[in-house]
Amino acid sequence: MTSSANATIVLDPSAQDAVSRVSFAPDSSQILVSSWAGTIALYESNSGTMRTESNVGSVVLDSTWVDNTVTTAGTLDGTVLLAIVRETGMDCRILGLHTAAVRAVSAIPNHHIIASGSWDQYIQLWDIRSNARISAITAGGKVYGTAPCGPNGIVFINSTRQIRLIDFRRPDLFLYDVIPPTLSYQLRGVSASRDGKQIVVGSTEGRVAVEYIDDPARCYSFKCHRVDNLAYPVNCISHNPRYSSFTTGGADGQVSFWDGDAKKRISQFSRYPTSVASLDFDAEVRRIAVAVSYTFEEGEKDHPPDEVIVRAVNESHFVTRDATPVAR
Repeated sequence: MTSSANATIVLDPSAQDAVSRVSFAPDSSQILVSSWAGTIALYESNSGTMRTESNVGSVVLDSTWVDNTVTTAGTLDGTVLLAIVRETGMDCRILGLHTAAVRAVSAIPNHHIIASGSWDQYIQLWDIRSNARISAITAGGKVYGTAPCGPNGIVFINSTRQIRLIDFRRPDLFLYDVIPPTLSYQLRGVSASRDGKQIVVGSTEGRVAVEYIDDPARCYSFKCHRVDNLAYPVNCISHNPRYSSFTTGGADGQVSFWDGDAKKRISQFSRYPTSVASLDFDAEVRRIAVAVSYTFEEGEKDHPPDEVIVRAVNESHFVTRDATPVAR
């Protein structure tokens, strides 16, 4: 663990392979990190020290918290895992299976519901109280990402560039179903505002689409994560739970903060030496966890070590003053 006067912490020890997801616990006390090394690990968020780690036997493509004592993960071999956090470590067990890799998992905590999205082109919903699958929805393509959307919704993106929103109570009905006309390449990264009215998706072409569910006329997209006119994939997006803004991380090593309503970039961090694979805010929006981990957009090559950095954030990262208009 390292720290400095600018309130930066590096989680220690770091993952032994590419980081797939980093996320704060709902109470912000711990950080969950999953990796291509087949591990899910818990760290103390204030010190950066590892509390416990579990090797699940397959590449972990995604993970998230359900509540402060329950996490879930999806693996390359098609397994949906449930991990109970105990004083002695994590008690991992299989919740269910897909017939192909589980690329994304999300949770609706107040209802004890987990959604898993797979390359088998299905979204499955699981009730962790009964340990049973409650629904399987045809996704229309390989699922590349999911996110909670409002109190009852799950939004997902697929290989046919669709953005689709379901309510777990009526999963057979798509509440929102669009293909962003200005995103021509693979979608990557999705997030929704807490009220569920705004969905933001990224793409491998270095563009972001901002979708307003109740007001389609306001939808737009903009260019980002570009260096010397070279476009880099937008790997991850995280909405700020307190302010009307969101943050993106790209394969250019950049973390940028955006005001989607004002169509402006508020601020950005200094560029990291390799890709930003995942990011997440703590509940108080005082810190952001950034996974600096090469995402293989340029194939196999030497790259800086994978690490997760926790940084302090403040109002200057979220409040629009002398912000830069987005590039359309």
